Amino acid sequence: RNDLPDYMLPQHVVEMDELPLTPNGKVDRKALPNPLAEQAIKAEIIAPRSYAEIQLAKIWAEVLDINIDNISVYDNFFEIGGHSLLSMQVIVKIKEATGVKLNPREIILSNLEHMAEQCGFVEENEINDSETSEEPENKKSSFASALKNIFKK
Repeated sequence: RNDLPDYMLPQHVVEMDELPLTPNGKVDRKALPNPLAEQAIKAEIIAPRSYAEIQLAKIWAEVLDINIDNISVYDNFFEIGGHSLLSMQVIVKIKEATGVKLNPREIILSNLEHMAEQCGFVEENEINDSETSEEPENKKSSFASALKNIFKK
């Protein structure tokens, strides 16, 4: 892991006693198990535990339009249906909520548990009513300005 860049590390590993072979002695690729199906069988959903994990899971559920109960702390945003444009929406929502600007690479390489540690969510006892009663037009303009700020470099 120390010698290889992140993009060269395998995302899925399936243990096998022996590789299936064709009559010619080559690896029979069609007979290999699907690593995603294997992972889905083994994976159990572990609900977000900390305040930061719960807040991040709410953002993911809202952006992906899925039920928060289907999000595990070990899920990766892209593996549960996210893509690059939606990841930008997640980054903007995190910045609006916490002021922390995440690198898009964090969403690509991290699961919910690791991302939540870097988001900077702080549990508050009371939410200020003036913050929650924002007009939709202001949200659109703040989303657009946040996107502009992300791509400034």
